[in-house]
Order: sequence, then C-alpha cells, then structure tokens
Amino acid sequence: MIAWQKLSGLLPLAIFTVSCATVPAQPAGDRPVPEVTASCEHSISPSDQKSVLAGELDAAKLTVLNWNIQKASAPMLLSDLAGMRETADLVLLQEAVINDELLTILGPESHRAFAPGYAAFGEQSGVITAANVAPTFKCTLSHPEPWLRSPKATSIARYAIKDSPQSLLVVNTHVVNFTMGIAAINRQLGTAMEMIDTHDGPIIVSGDFNTWSKMRGGWMDEQLRAKGLEPVSFQQDHRKRFLGNALDHIYVRSLRPLNSTTFRSDSSDHNPMLVSLEFEQ
Repeated sequence: MIAWQKLSGLLPLAIFTVSCATVPAQPAGDRPVPEVTASCEHSISPSDQKSVLAGELDAAKLTVLNWNIQKASAPMLLSDLAGMRETADLVLLQEAVINDELLTILGPESHRAFAPGYAAFGEQSGVITAANVAPTFKCTLSHPEPWLRSPKATSIARYAIKDSPQSLLVVNTHVVNFTMGIAAINRQLGTAMEMIDTHDGPIIVSGDFNTWSKMRGGWMDEQLRAKGLEPVSFQQDHRKRFLGNALDHIYVRSLRPLNSTTFRSDSSDHNPMLVSLEFEQ
C-alpha cells in the first residue's frame, strides 16, 4: 500500500494507533473477522480549537455533497464534480483517487482528511472528506473485506462550529461489501460507533453503506437511529439501488435538512447526493 503523505494545512500534534480485538462470534458464511486498524491525530490542539487556524463552520447553513466517484474512471466525472463542489461546504467522496486533478477541484485552500482503501496498479483509492475549514481532530480506520481482503476505509473528522461550544463530527465510510452476515460491518464500524457515543454535538454519518439487502440496511438503520441519527430523505431519489435497496445514505443528528436532492450521473456507478442542513440549537 502506498504511504499517504500528511496533507497540507494540518498541524499534527499527537498521533496514536489503536488495534482492536476480534469479534468472538461470527454468523454462518463469514470468515473470522480481521482486526480494524485506526490512526488518529489532533490537527489542532484541543486548547486551540476556536483559533483562526482551525476555522469554524457556519451554523446557519451547511451544504454537504456525498458521492462514490468510482475512482474517477469516467472522462466526465471530474467536470461533474467541479460543478457541485462550488456549492458544498463539506465534500464526502468514496473510491477517490488522490491526484492533481482532484485536488484542484477540491480547491487549494480546502482541508482534506483521507483514509486509504484499495490500492492497485500504482493508484491509491479511499474515502476523502474535504472542507473549507481545518478539522480539529481526524481518524483513519481500515478494515479488510473478509473474503477479498481488500481494505475498506472510514474517515472521521471533527470541526468547530461558529458561535457554539459544540463541534460537528463527520463520519465518511465505505462499508464492507462481500459478506453475507453483519459481523464484519459491526466490526468495521465499531470504533466509529464508539466515537459517536462519546460525542456531545451534531453528527453526520454518510457514505456508500453497501446496503444491498434488507438485513444489512435494517441493521445499519437500527444502529444509527439508536444513537439519535435520522436518515435524510430525498423527494427525487436517484440513489444507486440493488434489488430495490439504496446503497448510499446520509444520517444526521442535531441537524435539520433544509433541502436535499440527488442527481442522475453517467460518470459513476453511483449518483451524487446533495443536502443543505442547519444546526439545531
């Protein structure tokens, strides 16, 4: 796997790595679930989270774009992304390959939290969260597919909110796909769920959930609702589906959707989702 260089605009003060134990019981049909690896760092000192360096998100309106861009393999994808990037304060991408073209579209002033996933033929893909302000804290989680062994990534970032003592927690995830049970999903998202439990403030959980079955979708929905998160609905719902089940989702807590939409796209095998939110007081 290609090592990811530290992204510009961040001042890492502390880095630590966590290795978690294996889930003891596995449903039939799943291999033993491998361990999750986690690497977390404070990009801004906890005592300096409200500094000019960190920046703050606007509490009045926050526009979020989520899209699995399929490694930008289609010629028109980057131009499609560029058009939507102009309106988004937070950009959450899955299957993103970091290159000069993508970084240009995200913007030279953007702050990026990248979690590496699958790598092949000299290309490193993963999930990336880009924002107009620097995160005060970020985590990179990696979990291999139980059967294919290719890693699936989750990026967790925390952002300061203007005129608020609270912060926004953003979880951007590409959930494991090739497994019949939910043990691997539970294992993959365990660290993220623990962070959600301990976060006192608004939360966004978004990404390609690979919820291609009612069992997988029902389990994810139950877990997130139990933590106070609600799914964003779309009147014009063009999300990619398999057997009638939507694969991509945005869940929020202490945030109110102002408007939400999806777009049909021929430049990826998933369609982008765009939602405007306001913070609940």
